[in-house]
Amino acid sequence: MATDWAVTTATERIKLDSHRKNSTQFTVTNPGQAADRAVFDVLPGEGTAEDWFSVEQPQRLVKGGDSVSYIVETTVPEGVADGTYAYQALVYSANVPPEENSRLSGRITFDLVNPKPKKKPPWLLIGIVAAAVVVLAVVAWLVFSGGSATVPDVGHKSQADAVKAITDAGLKAGLRHKQDPAHDNLVVGQDPPAGTELDDGGTVTIDVAVNLTAPVLSSPADKNAFPEVKWPPLKWRPVADVDHYKVFISTSRCAGFSCTVTPAQQFDARGTTFTPKLSPPTAGSDTTVIWTVQAVDDFGTLGPTSQQSSFRLGAVILK
Repeated sequence: MATDWAVTTATERIKLDSHRKNSTQFTVTNPGQAADRAVFDVLPGEGTAEDWFSVEQPQRLVKGGDSVSYIVETTVPEGVADGTYAYQALVYSANVPPEENSRLSGRITFDLVNPKPKKKPPWLLIGIVAAAVVVLAVVAWLVFSGGSATVPDVGHKSQADAVKAITDAGLKAGLRHKQDPAHDNLVVGQDPPAGTELDDGGTVTIDVAVNLTAPVLSSPADKNAFPEVKWPPLKWRPVADVDHYKVFISTSRCAGFSCTVTPAQQFDARGTTFTPKLSPPTAGSDTTVIWTVQAVDDFGTLGPTSQQSSFRLGAVILK
């Protein structure tokens, strides 16, 4: 018997912050006695795009008579016109087609008001003032300019000792991470080299060796199956000292007795959540997705590969 889900929220109207964002909490209740796995999705209203919204762990097991909370993160991109927009939460059982037991929350509305264009500044006056400031700055530099500092040799020092030596010399330390497990936490390069003369307060960039670890994949769970053909967000735990991540995705699609395998494609991801910008699988086909992630340092060097994980889209799930 399908679960008669209940989905509620404490508000019907939200307000975006200065970054065009909002976090709204929903409560999903399983009024029955048996545990069931709930799927939480967002149904955008007219003029509202699906990629404005994200939900952490949209599929969860809810015990009979228990409730769970979901947080919907709303982020409206630049370029969207002023207006009133809305969405609803859609909840249904993972093992039952959505049309059989889905439940909608009330409409959540919000207003978008873009900043008004500023008045055109008096460019002529600004130009005169700017020129005067430049002249005064040049004169002040000629009269009061400080001395210089010698770049110290920080090769093979620890990061903390290298930064201290640079600041003690009257300079600033810039930092880059380089995958080099054999020299973990030691300086393996610097720019400019030792002995260079810099103005006081100049920057010395040091390359610190790190031991990047393999990312731990968290969602979707390995071997999970989704009846729908919509791409879920791929998530993993953060790795220290990375510039970005490489996500590798391959698929195997089967319809009847015919299967099509695509070679792995790679994508760059700046955060720890990535939704593939790929065409969704064809409805009626059972598609297996295999994915891995690698951390990348500031020089483009890849760390070790995560464990391989897979999930199915458009899967036939037997009750």
